[in-house]
Amino acid sequence: MKTTMLHEEARILRLLGTLVSAGVPFEDALPTVADTASIIGAALMQVHAKLGLGAKLSEAFSGWEMNYSAITVAVLGSDGLAGSIDQGAVLLDLSSTLEQQARLMDLNAPARVVNEVLFYRVLGLMLSASHGIFGSLQLAGDQYLSTEATKHLVKSVREGEMIVDGMKLSPEFFTDMDIGMVELSECLGAVPEVCARWASIKERLFLVSAPTACPLPAPDRARMDEMISYEQLALLIQGIPSRLGRSLEVIAGIVPLSKRNAFATLNEKVRGGMDLSEAMASLPKDFAPFVVQMVRAGEVNGTLEQVFAWILDYLKWDVLKDESQKFPEPVAA
Repeated sequence: MKTTMLHEEARILRLLGTLVSAGVPFEDALPTVADTASIIGAALMQVHAKLGLGAKLSEAFSGWEMNYSAITVAVLGSDGLAGSIDQGAVLLDLSSTLEQQARLMDLNAPARVVNEVLFYRVLGLMLSASHGIFGSLQLAGDQYLSTEATKHLVKSVREGEMIVDGMKLSPEFFTDMDIGMVELSECLGAVPEVCARWASIKERLFLVSAPTACPLPAPDRARMDEMISYEQLALLIQGIPSRLGRSLEVIAGIVPLSKRNAFATLNEKVRGGMDLSEAMASLPKDFAPFVVQMVRAGEVNGTLEQVFAWILDYLKWDVLKDESQKFPEPVAA
């Protein structure tokens, strides 16, 4: 799969996870996300249609390898999402996994390195989502290990042994350091956390030796202004959501110039009696559908403060792409 599609799929999953985390039901969030998807929006709508006809999530996503990456189909097609306590967290973690894969592929990492990193990442993802050890090992192994290595892992655990006992039978894939890390994680009862951390360490070890780094595009100014505006609004209502009316009045005077008219109009509409989501929906050129949907969910659930934090989190990821880029301080003009 081309990395352009992987990056787009990661963005879609992150937006979907952000909506779900904010309280928007998964099925309701799909059309909103599909509207932003230039590559696989139609495929998302077909999934939505199947769910509307009563299909299980695993049924709706099965057989979509041509539209989604293998790991997305594997996780969602195996009820990896439907059976999770926190669906939003699974989608966000899956998004990060695809971004990690795309980064490595952008740097022409050998398949061996990609498989090593993603095996630990996906194993940690599934276990942290409260899925059983057998199913998690099978899913991660099917994607990134040989059939024989996967059999060794699953067989060892089924027989009451540790994961590392199965790893020792596949020295062509697992190094002594791999075995030591997983053995430590099993002793500490922290396999999901250590696996995720070990995946990141393995990626960094490769990046240190990579001949070139991928240049990052300059952030879009309009998107930066949008991000700054939501950061300011989130800060103003933090801890006291009832301040919303006053916050909108203040924000209209301090947001970046490109957003001031939009927030001034929004403030007038809210003062005139509209709910915030209703006012935002009436300004479609200024407030994206996913923002409106999340704010509406926050109003219903009484979680508006958290919703703005989720919106900001998504925008920071989408605009900056890399946390090493400095987030500029907002300046009132």
